[in-house]
Amino acid sequence: MTINRQIKDGAVGARKRASAVRERTYQFEPCNMNIPTLGALNAALATGADTTTFTTYFPGGSVLGTYTGINTVLGPWFGNGQGLAVALTGTDNIGGGYVFSDGYNATSRHTMTVADESAIGNPMFFRIKFKITTVAGTDECVVGFRKAETHQANYEDYDEMAAFNIDAGNVFVETILNGAATTQVDTGINWLDGEEHEIKLIVGATLGQGGGYVQFFYDGDQIGVNPFTFDDAEVIVPFFQVIQAAGLTEVYWTEFEIGEVKNVERAI
Repeated sequence: MTINRQIKDGAVGARKRASAVRERTYQFEPCNMNIPTLGALNAALATGADTTTFTTYFPGGSVLGTYTGINTVLGPWFGNGQGLAVALTGTDNIGGGYVFSDGYNATSRHTMTVADESAIGNPMFFRIKFKITTVAGTDECVVGFRKAETHQANYEDYDEMAAFNIDAGNVFVETILNGAATTQVDTGINWLDGEEHEIKLIVGATLGQGGGYVQFFYDGDQIGVNPFTFDDAEVIVPFFQVIQAAGLTEVYWTEFEIGEVKNVERAI
């Protein structure tokens, strides 16, 4: 089973209106235009310098980014009509990370505080569709939820994480709990050059599991590997991180959607 958007292209229905407009807990973005990018949170100009931040202003809310290595492409751009190009500079070991929130702290927009009681019946989801032109060009392409903490250039340094990683076309599910070593499971799925696929994760109590339980979906099908539960009271946020390999590639977002399951037109 999956979450299906019944109203296309971000239109707001009655159920979405109460949460999406007033509380701003829902966001849908069709990545079909150039999106303005500035520097840090004080709206300075982006520089592309290693470890500095930038802000990309989508119609429904901002996305924060951090450069890994020295970037000459300063933000996402609408590339060749395929979607929003997000891999930044085409140089080996260069790239960046995106966090889908208005900040890195517990009061930010798309963060979720994991708690057994508050999460029951109200899971949060993150769904994103994207293309990879040359799969051999990704050292890592990591997408999922992580602890709301400072950006880590090496995604394996996050304290807690549940994510997909597309590495040279191999699709892995990877998790980290309390700073321990990354657990990696090969799904057996291969992402081919030029393909577009949908990644989705749902965090919330289900089937007798706790509030931090994670469900993984690939093209709408649940991936039954690597059961994982975030710690209770952990604050987590959706994220996307990409680093170029020697083969180089472009990664195009075509749409993304974030929110609470109760606010979409059809729940799980």
